[in-house]
Parts: sequence; C-alpha cells; structure tokens
Amino acid sequence: MVAGAALWVQRQVATDLRDELALLRDDSRELARLRAENQRLAAALPPSTKLEELRADRAAVVRLRGEIEKSRDNLEKREQALAATAAAPPAPPALVAAIGISIDGNLARDGQRFEPAALRQQLSALPRGSAFEIRLQLPKTEEGVPFDKVKQSVDVIAEHAKQAAQDFGLKLSLRTVAPPK
Repeated sequence: MVAGAALWVQRQVATDLRDELALLRDDSRELARLRAENQRLAAALPPSTKLEELRADRAAVVRLRGEIEKSRDNLEKREQALAATAAAPPAPPALVAAIGISIDGNLARDGQRFEPAALRQQLSALPRGSAFEIRLQLPKTEEGVPFDKVKQSVDVIAEHAKQAAQDFGLKLSLRTVAPPK
C-alpha cells in the first residue's frame, strides 16, 4: 500500500511536471514569437539620425507657425492702420512749389529763371516726414518749346526733388499742370 501510495504520488508529480513543461514550452514559443515581432518592429523603425532630423523638422515647424502668427498679427495691425489712414483726410503738403517751363525750355518761377538748388534749400528747412508738392506748369504748345527741352526740364526737377526727398526724409508729390488756355 505504501508502494502504491508512493507510485500514485510519483505519478501525480510526473503529471504536474508534464503540465508545467507544456506551459514552459508554450511560454518559450510565445517568447520566440515576441522576439521575432520585436525584431520586425525594430527593423521598421527609422534610424536614430532620421529620428533626430524629424524632431528638428518638427521644432522648425512649430517655430515657423509662431512666426506666421506674428506675421498675421502684424499684417492685421498694418491693415487697421492703413484703414485708419485712408479714413482720415490727407494732410496738405508743407510746401507747394509752382514751377513752370519758360519759352527757352528752362525752369522758371514767378517769371524768373529757377535753379533746382534753390528748391533743395527750401526743402532742407522742412521737418522729416513732411510732404511737399511740386506743380510743374507745362508750356503752351503754341509757344513752340521743343519736346526734348520740356522733357529735359521735367527730368531735372524730378531728379532734384527725388534726391532731396530721400536726403531729407520727405514725401514727394510731383504733378504736371496743363498749360493755361
């Protein structure tokens, strides 16, 4: 009976060991499957240099989005300022210079020969940001002033006015006025 009990205990231990061995084999197969899956996933991952590039790109995108938002805000502020400026009537120019072209094709003011240097001197006295206007009176066609002389006079006064506007920080408006009838 003792031998039968010992045999039964041995058989029970052997059954338990077989069950445990089957579980270990299943665990071993699962572990092998998981290792294979891990290797497959590791192979699918981009290299670390590529990851660093992607992270840098993402940081750049975030930075650029911030810059875009700032630009949009600045644009909205400028549009609002332009709308406010457009709604306000324009300020009259600080200086209006009426200059004509004489019969000989030279520049004239109040019937006297006009030198562009005199205009530069007047403009130098204006505060920065001021507006000035030059009204250039064109000669009558019957006066017979050659076109090339008229063009040369217009070019001279325009160049001097433009240079003075840049030098003194002024806003220039140049208008040609049709000859009187």
